[in-house]
Amino acid sequence: MSLLRTTGRYLASIAIFCGLASVSWAQDASANSIDNLQVSQSEGVTIVKLTLKQPPATSPASFSIASPPRIAFDFPATSSTLTRNVEQVNQGDLRSINVIQVGDRTRMVLNLNRMASYDTRVDGADVYVTLAAAGSAASSAVAAPTAPISHFSTATPQASGASAPGLREINFRRGRDGEARIMVDLSDPNIGIDLQKQGRNLLVTFKKADLPRHLSRRMDVTDFATPVSVVDTKRQSGNVQMTITPHGLWEHNAYQSDNQFVVEVRPIVEDPNQLVPGSSTGAHGEKLSLNFQNIEVRAVLQVIADFTNYNIITSDAVTGNVTLRLKDVPWDQALDIILQSKGLGMRKKGNVIWIAPDKEIIERDEYQAQSRQASSIAEPMQTQTFRLSYAKAEDVSRLLTGEDLKKSEDELRRGGTLAGVRGDVPQIKGAIASATERGSYLSPFGAVAMDVRTNQLFVTDYPQYLERVKTLIMQLDKPVKQVLIEARIVSAEDNFGRSLGVRLGFNDASNLIDPAKKVTRARVGGSLDGLFAQTGQDGGGGGIGSASLAQTTSVNLPAIKQGGADPSRLAISLFRNGVSNFINLELQAAETDGRLKSIASPRVVTADSQQAQISQGVEVPFTVITDKGTPQTQFKKAELRLSVTPQITTDGTVILDLEVSNDEVGAVYVDGVSINTKNIRTKVTVDNGGTVVLGGVYQQDEKDLVNKVPMLGDIPLFGNLFKSNTRSQSRKELLVFITPKIIDEQIQGAMR
Repeated sequence: MSLLRTTGRYLASIAIFCGLASVSWAQDASANSIDNLQVSQSEGVTIVKLTLKQPPATSPASFSIASPPRIAFDFPATSSTLTRNVEQVNQGDLRSINVIQVGDRTRMVLNLNRMASYDTRVDGADVYVTLAAAGSAASSAVAAPTAPISHFSTATPQASGASAPGLREINFRRGRDGEARIMVDLSDPNIGIDLQKQGRNLLVTFKKADLPRHLSRRMDVTDFATPVSVVDTKRQSGNVQMTITPHGLWEHNAYQSDNQFVVEVRPIVEDPNQLVPGSSTGAHGEKLSLNFQNIEVRAVLQVIADFTNYNIITSDAVTGNVTLRLKDVPWDQALDIILQSKGLGMRKKGNVIWIAPDKEIIERDEYQAQSRQASSIAEPMQTQTFRLSYAKAEDVSRLLTGEDLKKSEDELRRGGTLAGVRGDVPQIKGAIASATERGSYLSPFGAVAMDVRTNQLFVTDYPQYLERVKTLIMQLDKPVKQVLIEARIVSAEDNFGRSLGVRLGFNDASNLIDPAKKVTRARVGGSLDGLFAQTGQDGGGGGIGSASLAQTTSVNLPAIKQGGADPSRLAISLFRNGVSNFINLELQAAETDGRLKSIASPRVVTADSQQAQISQGVEVPFTVITDKGTPQTQFKKAELRLSVTPQITTDGTVILDLEVSNDEVGAVYVDGVSINTKNIRTKVTVDNGGTVVLGGVYQQDEKDLVNKVPMLGDIPLFGNLFKSNTRSQSRKELLVFITPKIIDEQIQGAMR
């Protein structure tokens, strides 16, 4: 039988444990690499030599932790070409070395038997790390002092007479998961920082740093609902000391990026069966190696108890032998492997672990549950009054009595569905029993009465069940978050049209005009209709032999109306001496250029997961004939309508189930009126305060129309007298924008 302590954790575990990150280097990931590693010992001093491909720009950033004793060095923009990640040393206080590459950074971790002071020196492409045990004669030659629990060693001495670096700003933020973030803005990234735990507090010391007067204060951050209640910053002995006071169960993490140092405190949900405390899942206990051949299970459990300092109690039913070989496995994972292989379970209370077969544990838990129930029933029943502020008494009453699940149970008996079970099959009985068991928060003798007028509940039950009801009501009777939904419906329209036309004719009016009458040879007017009468071509009001304008027009290709307006006209009439023969010409031209932009912005406020609707428009009447043959008036709605159901997620985003309509009255027909509809129905996820484009419709129409006299209209230039041209373009675009805003978070942000 052998038991070997492993040589430390890998890079990820160390980074989580110490909670510190080194500063970044602006070098390319492939610019450098670690090619060789050597360890030597001389006169009580252990020297670790690293040979790099190229000389580093500066000494590697480092930090140390005291329990377990380790020193870590970070080489940014550096890869590792070593054949092994773990090197067993066992020289002096140095047990082993881990060299692991993650992304473009390589970290070297020195696993020690006890804490030692160290010094780092760069000589060309070689990096020397000198270790000396604390209190030894050689330790006086090492510059680095014994490190506290967590310590950044990137500080550089200040030049004589230079102004001391300091803190520029201190901010407090609450994360999405309820964690507290204390963010410190530094004037110099090389300020030395000590982070250690003192009792229930976290103590951060900024060495030889200056603190402006307005930052020397005590911040009460209890209202932010994080594990931190107070952050106190003050000057002390030439340093700046920040005291962080958390409460409850918590774990901390700290990191630095350039000039910003961040301390993060996260809440921990206590699990009584979790062997190693922490919020992360998986095994993360101290690693060990086990190599046993046919050994008793009790003996293996005793070895783990000695390794972990836990008190392990085994049931008399724990027997048998086990053979296993485990190397570099967390001890909590090793214990879980042994228990699973032998069909065992455990219960943990404090530092005592009770191990027994699974069946025995289940029977014990059932017995304890029955005992608690029996002791609670032995007490007299009580009546407690609950006055609800936000929830409805009727809804809470149904939840307490399990009426909703009982309805599902009835449907199941009638052949419905429950928990994915269909039809009259044997599984139905089990599903019904499960639904009944978890459907009520009351005992079989409990009762609930309610008063709708005052929104009160009167619950009569045993004290144990009343506590369950009280806890449930405290969770339900809370104000519901409100959401403001703003919609913008943008409709843009651009129209362009142009039309050119002509009317041309010849008229012989020699029998109607007096040759002795003195007239001009040409006349210009607004239209041929006026010139026809002015020049006397209509015979002075008509008579025998007179001709109309239509009868004397050879080419009649007028321009088309544009935008509802008549085209402009220019007419000319040419005639020979004696005004007996006429040539009539009329030119017509029309052009329109219009732009239309319509913006509709409905907005509505509603509670989380509650549907809201807002509309504005008209109802258009139309007549229909009923089955009896009588006319009846009905209505069609042409409205702008927004219907939405928001759902706020845990990460602060909003899921919107919405429908947007923008209808308009269209063409009027004999049978009724048409409605031009624009509708969008969708389900999207949007950030709080963000804007999403739900969709758009873009429509473009182009039209070219030429009317002409065959052959004559094709003659260059002169052919324009025998044709008309019409050109039109139309562009329409519709866009819908949606912006949700959580109202209470906006108020909370303003208070900050």
